[in-house]
Amino acid sequence: EIKNSIILDLFTGTGSFSFEALSRGALKATAVESSSIMIDLIYKNAEKLKFKDKIVIIEENACSFTVNSLDQKFDLVYCDPPYEKKLGIRSLKNLIKKNMLKPNAIIVLEEELKSKAIDLPELETLRIKEIGISKFSFLRLL
Repeated sequence: EIKNSIILDLFTGTGSFSFEALSRGALKATAVESSSIMIDLIYKNAEKLKFKDKIVIIEENACSFTVNSLDQKFDLVYCDPPYEKKLGIRSLKNLIKKNMLKPNAIIVLEEELKSKAIDLPELETLRIKEIGISKFSFLRLL
């Protein structure tokens, strides 16, 4: 359920997932990106789309970032790391270790098709969808 959710968009790129979620009723989105060029683009798009008050943009490494507020936890996470770098598992471990997810939070992890399945005891795999060279793993925090 996207409506009324608090969204985390890791390796956000252009911010398209964050903006789509906000347009579908998400309360707030946090976009984490390390590229200053992409950060500038996200700010410009947030202004154009009138989402400046609903998006927090963090220029930081998505595998090690921490939210500023101790009470901030996320309902839905979209994680789209660069392919072939195995950063997805590192970023998920960071979220779990730093207790940044609400109970039963959903994580959508986009990876290359040949990547290994996520096997963390804290996460349940709900389903896996393969599209072209990509694999989308839908996971739930236990």
